[in-house]
Amino acid sequence: CIRDSNMIINQDAIKALSLEANDRLLEVGPGNGVFASQLIAAAENVTYAGCDYSSLMVDEATALNQTLIDSNQAKFVHAECDNMPFENGAFTKILTVNTIYFWVDPQAVLSEFYRVLAPCGRLVIGLRPEANMKAMPFTKYGFTFFTEDHLIKLFEASPFSLVEIQRNVEKTIEFAGKPMPLENFVVAAEKK
Repeated sequence: CIRDSNMIINQDAIKALSLEANDRLLEVGPGNGVFASQLIAAAENVTYAGCDYSSLMVDEATALNQTLIDSNQAKFVHAECDNMPFENGAFTKILTVNTIYFWVDPQAVLSEFYRVLAPCGRLVIGLRPEANMKAMPFTKYGFTFFTEDHLIKLFEASPFSLVEIQRNVEKTIEFAGKPMPLENFVVAAEKK
């Protein structure tokens, strides 16, 4: 099912983060914050901030991760991804999965990510390729689709250095009565 495959795309993106001791991580679009504890536990002394445009998701993430918040390891804020309430260079790593489809102005979002990322910081974006997204009926409205070429052009126009685009084959699932091979892209970029 799609929910299980979302676990896979998140794990592929988390692996590409290469979390290290003392990393300051921002997750954009964490939903209910289900991955916060895993991310914090990935290396020694990792701190975490989650930023979501949905106040409901921020409330759910806060409730789910109250122990981490109480120990000053995590916090959640309600904001748009192109205007976040963080200082310049506040984070060493940024993770976002399945959010790029909704960015009204991708260059503005990437510029904001660049602003809050420390020098030599790493950005990881997880998404599904255009062919997968077009096959899903719920993506007909409000989604922007991306091919590998679109992603390369997007990053060429941004201040980031594109490190790699991994294309990961997941599994074949049945969707709307038809078999569909699921794939994901994991984009890694660095602040110059």
